[in-house]
Amino acid sequence: MKPFGEILDEGPPAAIEAERGLLCAALLDPRVIDATDVKPRDFHDHRHVAIWQAMKVGARDIPLLRQRLGAEWEGAYIGELATAGGLPIHATSYAAEIRNAAAKRRLRELCIEGLRSCANGRAAGGILNWMRSELEREEEGTARVEYRGISCAELDRESYDLEYLVEGVLVARQPCIIAGGKKCLKTSILIDLGISLARAGHFLGYAKVNRACRVGLMTGESGLGTIQETARRIAHKAGCKLGDVGGLVFSEDLPQFGNRDHEDALRRWITGNELEVLCVDPAYLAMPGGDAGNLFLQGELLRGMTKVCGDTGTTMILAHHTRKTKVDPFAPPELEDIAWAGFQEFARQWLLVGRREAYQPGTGEHRLWLSVGGSAGHTALWALDINEGTRDTLGGRCWDCQVMRADEARQDAEERRERAKADREAERTATRLEADKRRVVDALVKLGGPATARTIRDGTGMGNDRINATIAALLNAGEITPADVADPHRKTPRPGYRLAE
Repeated sequence: MKPFGEILDEGPPAAIEAERGLLCAALLDPRVIDATDVKPRDFHDHRHVAIWQAMKVGARDIPLLRQRLGAEWEGAYIGELATAGGLPIHATSYAAEIRNAAAKRRLRELCIEGLRSCANGRAAGGILNWMRSELEREEEGTARVEYRGISCAELDRESYDLEYLVEGVLVARQPCIIAGGKKCLKTSILIDLGISLARAGHFLGYAKVNRACRVGLMTGESGLGTIQETARRIAHKAGCKLGDVGGLVFSEDLPQFGNRDHEDALRRWITGNELEVLCVDPAYLAMPGGDAGNLFLQGELLRGMTKVCGDTGTTMILAHHTRKTKVDPFAPPELEDIAWAGFQEFARQWLLVGRREAYQPGTGEHRLWLSVGGSAGHTALWALDINEGTRDTLGGRCWDCQVMRADEARQDAEERRERAKADREAERTATRLEADKRRVVDALVKLGGPATARTIRDGTGMGNDRINATIAALLNAGEITPADVADPHRKTPRPGYRLAE
């Protein structure tokens, strides 16, 4: 008998060849689809799940399948199925194998859940009753999924309070998405969130974390070197060393959505690390290649991962990107800006990041929008001023985050625009004044002696106000001095100016 660990490592039972045979038979004779009592969830391969579901709703030949699933979605594989060798006459046999493997998978899940219940303090009697009822359902062939109605009186009497892990930002056990444009610090903000949750601190130094919880951050894009450097800066700003943050676990490995083996592995990783929050960054690396615009397919891929987190009571946060085609790239991001089909529908709460202003290279300063919301009713629009510093600036790299309300940010931006406008005007005035001073000096040199303001004005072509301002500046700088100018028509000289010695 194989050791238990090897059995788990082998993964759940699957009848892949029978699945291929049934799909081939259905392509040859669509009557097989309705005559065969096989549900999409009975298939193990995520591609077969999507194809059978599409067949059940009317896509019963290769052109219709490709149209429904998307032209780019496993187009070659759908063609391969047509030549997989399955015969309609054997459809019943294929279906029996598929259902048998599916039943074994459900029994396997039942046993694993029973072992987990034994380890988490549940009473033995409760575990036995639960397992007995599940086994009876399986033996009777009834679905393990059951629907329970709740009367208005029950709904009114029960307590379904929402738990905010981060006040006004993150609700426990509801799927969340953090989305933004490229290089908008999504990963850094996720790390800040992870450290804040693990320490019961303040998210971005602003939003209160109500209690400490264990967090897993799976990131496959930045590399551990970048993650380490960023996490150290954020931990330092939070007043601790990274090594002292005990409730945060990182992984370079990413789960593959729609893959049952990965779902089982993720379930083990969550329970083994006792995680309450799971962050997956970025989502596009966890999604298999396919048609990102196909709502049907994307929903199927997200559903399995949502179930894993729902079964384990974990709050899942996916990092994703927004579309590049916004009319105003610096407007606050909205839910409709999230790229790819299915993600807007998946998210029950969201953190949307976008730039308020273009990034100035070499400064390390980011001016961002952060739009927070969710179906629980929480909503906010904040402005983030994040200074990461640079390797060349005094003090090097850092993590300094200031949070403002949207109206404060808009007022601040208007004031900075006015200051910048005034600075530009002052610079233009100063530049023009320097040019005017050179013109007056050149005129005095050309005249060869002291001259009145009127003579200087005529020699330079400047107006009265401008010449007076220029003469005052030259006097103040000591470049010219007052001097008398002889006038043959007057007994007394006129006041004038000459170049200083």
